[in-house]
Amino acid sequence: MEPMAAERFLRIVYAHVRPENDVRHYGGYSPNERDYAESARRHLLNGLARQPTDAAQVALGNLVASGVMSVHSEHGRDLLEAQFDVALDAARVTWTENDVVDLERKYSCVLRSGGELCATVLRHLLDVAAEMERGDFSYRGLFSKDVSEPLVQSWLAQHLKLRAGDAYQIVRESEVDGKKRPDLLAVCSGFPRMPIEVKVLGPERYSFNDLRDALSTQLVGRYMRPECVRWGFLVVVRVGRCEWIVEGAKIDYFGLLQRLRQEADALVRDSPGVDGLVVVGVDLIAPTIS
Repeated sequence: MEPMAAERFLRIVYAHVRPENDVRHYGGYSPNERDYAESARRHLLNGLARQPTDAAQVALGNLVASGVMSVHSEHGRDLLEAQFDVALDAARVTWTENDVVDLERKYSCVLRSGGELCATVLRHLLDVAAEMERGDFSYRGLFSKDVSEPLVQSWLAQHLKLRAGDAYQIVRESEVDGKKRPDLLAVCSGFPRMPIEVKVLGPERYSFNDLRDALSTQLVGRYMRPECVRWGFLVVVRVGRCEWIVEGAKIDYFGLLQRLRQEADALVRDSPGVDGLVVVGVDLIAPTIS
């Protein structure tokens, strides 16, 4: 199954065969319809993870970032790491001795396409989110709800730089179009730049329409206008608790992420020149201690 089709199908499967409702069996048992459904979900996911293509890496990364995998998200990250290894194995015949030495010396990798760059940046963004949200030494409690957006952008850029090694660079550009510039750019020699738009969420910061405009107007309409720029990211960083009004109804942060990812998927379908538009959430609100 093509990776994009597999991603869309798996989103539907996870919505109806939810991992938190999986049945655990002890001892001998006769499988029922639920067991067959869980087996089919697992088969589809593993099949996607075994594909050593750029599109498959991005599709699996989108599933992990979207949150649809629920309690399987950690397993999804493990599959994403394993899939990256599969892709490297598939490309090993094209590696030079210098490439291998560089990998061992710098703990980095030699990227072979724009899709690999997108998949690598996505893995690093997910690492940052996981470290801040579930890490043993997370310091997200240091971020106040009034923290400035440029400070958060610089913080995120530094984390990406630490993970990028020599695989790619994180830079700013002075001007792209109409005196506007993306917050960050992922740059790798030989490939088009990859814009990363960062929005900080909190009380009285951004409405849903503002964020939807960041996807359609800023990313797709402006920064990804050049034909060669086919991948982009919207990173939303929550520093304050708030709600958003969408079609007359209130939604929370997790509902917002879901709606933004739906908007991103629609833009990819309707924009022939766009191969990937990824929404990543980073939660910097410290958990409430009861």
